[in-house]
Amino acid sequence: MTLVRRGELSTGSRDDVDAVLDRMVRKKYAGEARRDVAREVLSGKVAEPKSAWAAVVALKGQPWLYFVRPRRDPDAAQTLAAKAGLVTMAVGAGRVSGMRFVHVFEGRRMVEGFESQGLDLRDPVDRSELLDAVPESGTRQRAWWTKFRDEREIIDALVRERGAYVPWVSAGANGGSVEISGWDDDGPLAPGDYERIDVVALGAGAKLGARNPADRELDDAIEQGDVARVRKAIADGADLASKLPGSKLGPLEKAVGGFVGWNTGRREAWLEVTRALLEAGADVAGTGGDIPPVGVLAERIDLTDEQVVEGVELLLAHGADFRQRTASGIPAIHLLAEKGKLAALELLHRRGVDMAGKGKDGTTARRHVERLMKQKRLTWISVRVAKKVIDFLKAAVKERT
Repeated sequence: MTLVRRGELSTGSRDDVDAVLDRMVRKKYAGEARRDVAREVLSGKVAEPKSAWAAVVALKGQPWLYFVRPRRDPDAAQTLAAKAGLVTMAVGAGRVSGMRFVHVFEGRRMVEGFESQGLDLRDPVDRSELLDAVPESGTRQRAWWTKFRDEREIIDALVRERGAYVPWVSAGANGGSVEISGWDDDGPLAPGDYERIDVVALGAGAKLGARNPADRELDDAIEQGDVARVRKAIADGADLASKLPGSKLGPLEKAVGGFVGWNTGRREAWLEVTRALLEAGADVAGTGGDIPPVGVLAERIDLTDEQVVEGVELLLAHGADFRQRTASGIPAIHLLAEKGKLAALELLHRRGVDMAGKGKDGTTARRHVERLMKQKRLTWISVRVAKKVIDFLKAAVKERT
């Protein structure tokens, strides 16, 4: 059994490490693993894997393993428990709310959970609110919850009962190598505090491989909105067909999504970065993520109608199919419609794109917008704009038939 990182702190229960890894492979949650490589990792001699990866870390004197990923994954504990059949415990903090939590999963079930009511865990417990949030059960009567003075005591008790201690352990990459860091109450962990580190590729049959340093350079160049550096990274062999290091996004999805120039004041460079990637051979269909580039563009609410049209024209010029669906089965046309991007829809109609195409649920773009309007779920556009979109889609389909 094992641990998962979530928020700031994380942990999970420990059996023999090799048995844990074997179970993850058998359950098709993980593939190739580099086993027992603590010395190599801590000396910077394990190359950053090309695929999605995680590290399994055993600390000396600790009864739980740490399962840490190089990017924040709020569902990691639950996913590992469900897919690999392990007992996992996540102890951490919400990124936005700052709420502290302890969540314990056995397989697909959360068997215990506690979430703080506020940021200051030393504030006295509001017992009335606490009892409303924590139902009485056969394992913990209400008296158990109310014996504590503050929420820190509750969290400490829940962790202590599981025989766990939760120093902070994180995974990342530095200079093209896997990097593992940890801290406890006394400061950074020393190399001698690590008993064992294993690096595993996530996904059935996944291979670790070695990532080209140019991939990280490309990621940074896109983020900075530096077109010249983007072209240089591509010339150095950066992979345009895979996800960026530690990300769910491929290069094209990141550029089209506007994750460009936030810190450099060059946010308008997204279009030129996108053009550079496409001209270098990036697949306009994307890298197989949850939302393809056409969908990413359709979902942007920070662009003017003219900017969206520019993006649509660029993607069309490289063979984009705006009928392409997201992982949940929604075509890009539907997303453009629900965001009120009438000019983009008109352009697609002129280019011969069928406005009567259906999503996974069998609805056309028109029915999609009508349903959202009826359910009062049109978040980004007014009813007036929605009606214009509906009228256009109705006329467009009629014209084609």
